[in-house]
Amino acid sequence: MHWKDANVEDTGAPDPRTVAFHPERQPGIQMGRLLRYGARLFREPVDFLKLFLTEALVFSICVATNYYAEMAISRGERLSYASQGSWQPLTEEELYRFLGIILYMSVVKFQSIDRYWSTHALYRNNPVPGIMSRNRFQAILSFLQVTPPADINKAEKLTRIQSLVDHVCEKSKELYQPYREIAVDERMVASKHKFSGIRQFIKDKPVRFGIKLWVVACNMSGYTYNFFVYLGKNNTIFADKTKGIGFNVTITLCKPLFDQGYRLFTDCFYTSIALGKELLARKIYLIGVLKSNSLSIPDELRNVKMWERVATRGDFRWHRIDEFVFVQWKDCKVVTFMSPLHHGSATTVCERTMKSSCNNVALSDFFFFFFFFRERATTP
Repeated sequence: MHWKDANVEDTGAPDPRTVAFHPERQPGIQMGRLLRYGARLFREPVDFLKLFLTEALVFSICVATNYYAEMAISRGERLSYASQGSWQPLTEEELYRFLGIILYMSVVKFQSIDRYWSTHALYRNNPVPGIMSRNRFQAILSFLQVTPPADINKAEKLTRIQSLVDHVCEKSKELYQPYREIAVDERMVASKHKFSGIRQFIKDKPVRFGIKLWVVACNMSGYTYNFFVYLGKNNTIFADKTKGIGFNVTITLCKPLFDQGYRLFTDCFYTSIALGKELLARKIYLIGVLKSNSLSIPDELRNVKMWERVATRGDFRWHRIDEFVFVQWKDCKVVTFMSPLHHGSATTVCERTMKSSCNNVALSDFFFFFFFFRERATTP
């Protein structure tokens, strides 16, 4: 029982012909006949938005919003938003304008909502006042509903927006076929709400507070192909909780891509030998990093600290168990990963991006390099 290095050839890797990539559709954008008329159909940004927020969906939101607004006003609630004692019905065009303002606010941030309708000279280039009045915007914001009140089930966390989430998810899969390399990870949607019970905190993310999404994305384009909202440990339903969150999340997201030969890349939160075998049976090839204390690491590679003392940067060792090869590589620290596709003994060359330290060079070092290279340049 011992590990192997570059001097021992790995002959257990599969024949590339047996792990070929056979997607159900041509990878890339899937728009069918719309591609023929793309130049005529897609002239404005809103035309692309309508691919996901279709006119049928927007119409259903308008119906739900108008019904809720009329019901609330008839009960004497929020009468300040009523025009002459009644609600002015929300139209599809008006809702698209409202959504456009929301998107604009997410990019151009002011200190308060009222600033977007300010008449001060500092905000004279702001386009929002010309699109919709402040009172109308606040009225729509107050009454906006995705799900009709009669269909709301308060026992479900996402009951008010579940139909919208499902619609966008299905459209995301319909309009795109990922290329061969895909990845599973979490994503945070920034939110300051406090009462839903599903807001998450992730310390090392750029967005630390918000709604967590589990996503599978195309490595080439970054396009989110499939996703679902994490509702917390107690509210998220998984097929087999005994195998862990990472296992269940990956299987759930990758189901539409089974039996097509995809290469899936994951970090140490998801990677395990159990997940690798399950995906391999469905012709998805898991290539992922393992934690140093992972039970999936073979015994031959467990003495990490001892090997790290004698290894130099760039050294590696490997061991194969059945279909999977496990490789440990010494970089700044030891990195362990597993793969059902690669040769454990194979080597390649990659480019490393180094952080420039020019800004930290002392003035004396600057003059040293300046005079050194000047002297070299003038020496015959």
